[in-house]
Amino acid sequence: MEQKTIPKRQIAYKTSIKDILEGTYTKEEGDWVPNFVMIGDKKISRANIIGVVVSSDAQENSVYQSITLDDGTGRISVRSFEEHAALGNAAVGDMVMVIGRPREYLDERYLVLEIVKKVDRGWGELRKYELAQSLKMPSMSPESPPIQKEEVTHTIFSLVKEKDSGPGADMQEIINNLARQDAEWLIKKMVAEGELFEVRPGKLKVLE
Repeated sequence: MEQKTIPKRQIAYKTSIKDILEGTYTKEEGDWVPNFVMIGDKKISRANIIGVVVSSDAQENSVYQSITLDDGTGRISVRSFEEHAALGNAAVGDMVMVIGRPREYLDERYLVLEIVKKVDRGWGELRKYELAQSLKMPSMSPESPPIQKEEVTHTIFSLVKEKDSGPGADMQEIINNLARQDAEWLIKKMVAEGELFEVRPGKLKVLE
């Protein structure tokens, strides 16, 4: 009997609402192949967005619960087709972080909710900074050494934990310790993909 292979959970990419709305949406065929929005060279099937709740429609008897988020680049509806207490508790004016899957119906782009939690206002400014930094990521150099992703990622995690005495590890120190031409690119890629947090310019923390 043939067994289906269940894919690994996709990365929840940090992105803006504008990019989700303007990226090219692709609906895949098959149960185990996720739909995605193409943003640059990334296929985003899970998005990590921080924004302000500007409207809420979390009524008990409706087909789905929903809130509308605004992150300063655009607005998008976040929907849950099953009861989700945290979504119902998100009030207009709250700053929230949402992880959701992009979907499109009748030319309307929206997110199907996975996770929502309230965050401080400062996280919104930090996210703007992170997205701005990700746009400055250098291209991979042909001379860069090959990436053994799991090994290098583990090394970066270990270094950040070791060098973080509280306020965050110094990015330049991590780059110097890695001694790779692509060290800065790798770190910024991990920040963009939500594997590391740049809590303030040049300071890194591991998300645990």
